[in-house]
Formats: sequence, structure tokens, C-alpha cells
Amino acid sequence: MSPDAHRLADFLKMRLPLDLPYDDLAQVCLGIYCHLEGLPNDITALKLDKDAIADAFAELAALRGLNLRNSLTAARYGANFHQVAEKGHWIEVIASIFKIGDTVDMEREAVLRMKYLSSIQ
Repeated sequence: MSPDAHRLADFLKMRLPLDLPYDDLAQVCLGIYCHLEGLPNDITALKLDKDAIADAFAELAALRGLNLRNSLTAARYGANFHQVAEKGHWIEVIASIFKIGDTVDMEREAVLRMKYLSSIQ
């Protein structure tokens, strides 16, 4: 895992509640991949490509003990081939933007970003 991925994972661990549902985690993941606006400057300065974001979310999922595979929620993102705590799962979530097309709920992501990740809290 790159240092930038680890810093993102640490940031997410501090900001996101432990009981945040998987679907909300997926929306946060997609939102970070799509744009960094509104996040603290130390996070926007990181090199956050799909691999770094996927590593960070895999670490977060492992810490939370998430263990989904072939669930309807994961299937919505086309992410059925890997456990949630694996990098490949989050790569599939990110790829859903390109394969499925309508997986990002921008309104929901904006609410989650403002509530948990915004530099203005």
C-alpha cells in the first residue's frame, strides 16, 4: 500500500462512523474517485488514483470486519468477485462507473461528504 493510500485510510478511519452502511461506503469511495472538492487540503494533495483509493477502502473494510460477497448491495456495483476487504472489490466498485454508469448518487454522496469528510465541519 502506498503512503498516500495509508493516509487516506487513516483519514477515513477517523471520520467515518463504524456503523456506516456498505452502500454509503461505496458512495464515499465513488465520490472520492470522481472529485476531491471539499476535502481537507492534506487529503486533496495526495496522489489518489483508483489503486490508492481501493487500497484505503479495503483497509477500512478489513478493520470493520466487513465480509460481503455476492450480496445484492455489492451486486449493484458489479462487485461480486472479491471480498469487501480486498482491493479488487473496491476496484470493481470504481469500475462500476464505467461498466454500469449510474452507480454514483451525487446527492447522497454530497450529503455524506459534507457530514463526514468536509474540511468545513
